[in-house]
Amino acid sequence: MQRKLEEPDAAPGDRQAFEGQVLVLKELSQILGLFDRPQANREQDAENAKLLDGLMQLLMDLRNEARRPRISRRQTRFASA
Repeated sequence: MQRKLEEPDAAPGDRQAFEGQVLVLKELSQILGLFDRPQANREQDAENAKLLDGLMQLLMDLRNEARRPRISRRQTRFASA
């Protein structure tokens, strides 16, 4: 049975029931993370993920470079003598 809630002469009780159900749907979707962001932002999310991947790779490379053993000047003097 259709209630035609969009009509101006819809029963106020029907509208209130519908609004309550919409509120429940909204709260449950937020809990489940279904409608976290509008769909239009998904492409931006993919670009951000790609940028983040590059940044993480750069940080790992810098960390590995910092951990690599260094030959000090003192060691090179003894090796050349």
